[in-house]
Amino acid sequence: KLYRRQGRLDEAQKVLEQALKVKADDADLYDSLGTVFAQANDLPKAEGYLQRALKIRPEFPEARNNLGLLYTILGNTQKAIAQFQECIRVAPDFDQPYLNLANLYYQTNQKAKAQAILRALLEQHPDHPLAKKQLEALSQ
Repeated sequence: KLYRRQGRLDEAQKVLEQALKVKADDADLYDSLGTVFAQANDLPKAEGYLQRALKIRPEFPEARNNLGLLYTILGNTQKAIAQFQECIRVAPDFDQPYLNLANLYYQTNQKAKAQAILRALLEQHPDHPLAKKQLEALSQ
């Protein structure tokens, strides 16, 4: 993760690929590699690795959220929405898919749906500052 945060994507990729040789069934490694490839703008490879992570661990919220983000980048709104919704279903306490889904709804001119998702997040986390801020902005 350090290499990835530093933008040293080639090094991150090499380390993760070496780790996969040792632990070929580690969903976290596939998720991390998917993220590296997404950052490197190799979106088909990113999708493959994220899907592999979910094949190993179907209820892996971070990987599912990352796949939703990837589909958003690819412009596949329906697939993105499905991933975020499934992520919320399997991990209702995880705030990122709510925020990402609300943003996607907002970007596609579905303000009421965005507001509903933010309210659902606030039911889980009543003091969530970003959800409060975004809901307030959408209500104006």
